[in-house]
Amino acid sequence: ACVSPYDASDPNTQELASLRDDNGKLLNLEEELYCGWPEVVPIIDEKKPENSGFFMYYSTMTKRDKAKSIGCAVSEDGFRWDPRGICLRPDEGTMDAGGVARCNAFQNAVYDEATESWANAKGYTMLYEGVSKEDNKHRVMMAESMDGRKWTKKGVVFDVGADDEAWDSQGVGSPHILR
Repeated sequence: ACVSPYDASDPNTQELASLRDDNGKLLNLEEELYCGWPEVVPIIDEKKPENSGFFMYYSTMTKRDKAKSIGCAVSEDGFRWDPRGICLRPDEGTMDAGGVARCNAFQNAVYDEATESWANAKGYTMLYEGVSKEDNKHRVMMAESMDGRKWTKKGVVFDVGADDEAWDSQGVGSPHILR
């Protein structure tokens, strides 16, 4: 496995308890029950290529409160991954209060009609599956980030069908965008 769920009692993940973030501060990782549905995003910094690398976002569940969440790991080469903890979690009173999972994240870009090509822009966008506690239905939701680590939720972008006979009336999920 290139990323394993953090478990303080597992001798295979105990070294993660002393892992430090990019700024040198000790990470406070939450224990997780699983890692699944990975999504790898290249970090492309055209002005500073030495800052390039990869983010990996994955679905997980926190051991303490069983919250379906999205974790983050980083890599310089795409082979060795360092966990960075939970980056998106459910929020009470929102359409994802029952959990967040299965995301698709990408670096923002702008289209240049003159050159008919895409150019990287600042920030990242994530589409993810949010589960409502009210009706237990899955919806596609969106979050945005300037650094790929701290995310701001923007709400539902693809809701369930309003009519009980609609093909999407019971839920929508597992979003994926192709540019």
